[in-house]
Amino acid sequence: VRCGAAGWGLRVTGVLARALRFVSRPASRPCSSLDWADIAEAAWRAGQAGAVDALVKLLGVPLSALDALRVGVLSRELQARYGVTQRGAPFTFPMRDGLGRVVGVQLRTASGRKFALRGSRNGLFISAEHRDDDLVIVTEGQSDTAAAIGLGLRAVGIPGVRQCQGMLVEALRRMAPAEVVVVADADAAGRGSAAETVALVQRAGWDAFSVVPPSPMKDLREWVNKGASTCDVLAIVKEARLRPEAGRCSTDASPHARRVSATHSRYISFLHQSRITAAQSPLLDLWTSAWLLALHLLP
Repeated sequence: VRCGAAGWGLRVTGVLARALRFVSRPASRPCSSLDWADIAEAAWRAGQAGAVDALVKLLGVPLSALDALRVGVLSRELQARYGVTQRGAPFTFPMRDGLGRVVGVQLRTASGRKFALRGSRNGLFISAEHRDDDLVIVTEGQSDTAAAIGLGLRAVGIPGVRQCQGMLVEALRRMAPAEVVVVADADAAGRGSAAETVALVQRAGWDAFSVVPPSPMKDLREWVNKGASTCDVLAIVKEARLRPEAGRCSTDASPHARRVSATHSRYISFLHQSRITAAQSPLLDLWTSAWLLALHLLP
């Protein structure tokens, strides 16, 4: 009810008071203030006393594969520190960007529920152990990635359907494989996601194609749990490679494009090794961009 000018005054005062209360609320800790690499390292160390063994049995993958992904345990102490309350101690999977830096942590409970630690960015599941191989396997999800690594394959996992595509391309540039194989889940969503990932990787300049575990296996981990070996996986890769459409880039990369791609790959590797980002070194980034432009203009 309005009571003349006084009524308007009371109404305006009430609005200002609510606005001031909103502004004066303490801001939550920004994501950038959290050192995700330290969190992942602390959880990994907490899991070194045998706590990850339960996940080995649950997923049916070797401990060495989980160790390569730096899988750990969010202990009670770490839960209190980062404001997470869970029964037991959820397992931690570091998520990395295309340069291999930890940008978040995905949690997995013993029941299989998956969620990210608050403030995390979505990222890739990549082995922390460097190895050279002309073939890179792209999988979907943490457990399929662990299964591929457990077979001795060089693998990178996306967290879900159509996620982290830019990071994936950046990671592949750093890994510099000759061939990329996407292992699809057997359902319609998995096959559709794999087709899109193949197209993305082909546009970036790699030979790429997809394979699907034999029926009735729903994904790579289930196939491995049923006894699939490295030879079995490489056999379906070889068979798929012989398909007429397999391994053909959707764009015909010219020598200039290949030279530019190689230069960019070396630049990404340098940034990764020196821990320099473009934001931290704008002059370095400008210098590299100039060289890439020059390469584009060369005949």
